Amino acid sequence: ATTLSASPNILSAGGSVTFSGFGFQSRAGQPVALTWDSGPKVGQTLATPTVQTDGTWSSGVTIPSDLPGGIFSVKAT
Repeated sequence: ATTLSASPNILSAGGSVTFSGFGFQSRAGQPVALTWDSGPKVGQTLATPTVQTDGTWSSGVTIPSDLPGGIFSVKAT
């Protein structure tokens, strides 16, 4: 199974977060698109890290300063 995690998992607009994933072995050497899955920026790409040979990837992201408060989800595809 694939897993997506964020650290820290609570932050504010303009803050930085690192998204990480594992279980992506079938995608080694290929990019993963991190996109907003809910909220006002649905579909907007945050980052496109490359999957390593062990199936892991990691990418630092700065949350847009104009993002309103709330709970929003991110997906990796």
